[in-house]
Amino acid sequence: MAAKRVLLFLSFMLVFAHSASAQGKYFWAEIGGRRIYCEITSDTTVEVQQHFYADRFRSEYCGNLIIPSTVTYYRKYTVTGIQMWECPYLTSIFIPRTSIDIPTNCNSLNTIIVEEGNPVYDSREDCNAIIETATNTLILGCKNTVIPHSVVAIGRSAFNKNNSITDITIPASVHSIGSLAFQSCDSLSSIVFEGDVKSIEGGAFYACRRLSSVVFNGDVNSIGNSAFHSCSRLPSIVFKGDVKSIEDGAFSACRRLSSVVFNGDVNSIGNSAFYECTNLTTVDFKGNIESIGNSAFHSCSRLPSIVFKGDVGSIGDNAFSYCKKLTSVIFEGDLRNIGYEAFSYCINLTSIIFKGYVGVIGRSTFFGCDKLYQENIRRIQ
Repeated sequence: MAAKRVLLFLSFMLVFAHSASAQGKYFWAEIGGRRIYCEITSDTTVEVQQHFYADRFRSEYCGNLIIPSTVTYYRKYTVTGIQMWECPYLTSIFIPRTSIDIPTNCNSLNTIIVEEGNPVYDSREDCNAIIETATNTLILGCKNTVIPHSVVAIGRSAFNKNNSITDITIPASVHSIGSLAFQSCDSLSSIVFEGDVKSIEGGAFYACRRLSSVVFNGDVNSIGNSAFHSCSRLPSIVFKGDVKSIEDGAFSACRRLSSVVFNGDVNSIGNSAFYECTNLTTVDFKGNIESIGNSAFHSCSRLPSIVFKGDVGSIGDNAFSYCKKLTSVIFEGDLRNIGYEAFSYCINLTSIIFKGYVGVIGRSTFFGCDKLYQENIRRIQ
């Protein structure tokens, strides 16, 4: 009897010792003929890891990966998290209903499925994406993603560096695009915004070097800093509605950009917004403009002429400096203020026409415009 009690006590102590020391322990489980690496996070839960703890710079996941809701290592554990990132050979992933974490930057995915019943995420309408259910935000997409019309936002880095996606249609339900959402999607060539856009955040389409078509069919509230910076093949942009704000550097270094058309009113164009768009030949302002920021069109060296068809509030310092082929500027509406050296070193500028009210013309506004003579600066009423 005493021997039985000792054995029972020792068994209890072994179980207790395992429970106390298990947290933080790594192990692998074989599921469907392949290894799934796990870390124990509590007495009952584990997280799936990208790699085995002894080899932190190597990911063995490739092809199709089905993550189970439970794994067994001496006892059964529930999978509550997935700590995976940059698995370049992973093409398909199934996320169980128990997991409240998701993989990131797995850029070769073709298929993404979230099991029904997950309390945080879903893949509604077979969309091939992960959607945060509570906010209707798409937070991870892939090559074959079709954005459902119930989605209202694209999250930060949702398609970041995905080199498989070639075109995307943003439905009218989507009002915001998160920062870096499509950054460096090297195969992306076409974007269509079907409705109004409240915000495109900073770097959203940064360095999408094959992007050749962007159409804004509705109004745009704001385009963030460097949102389309270095989209080096983008030839034209058409804003069919009003634009509230284009922020600093939004389209800078888009060196094939030749045409920008604003069909509605523009509240503000930020500093360096179109800086060094060296192929730009047409800028069509059809509505009123509240402000054009410093260096907004600096070094747009092929721009031949500008016509402001509506009223202009202010033009910032160096806004059109070094537009070396610029020959004429016409203000058809009122103009309140032109900043310091706004048109400096426009060496071929020969004509400025003001048809409305003219307010303050800043110091050295036309400095270095050696072909512009006083008699060619005219006010016509």
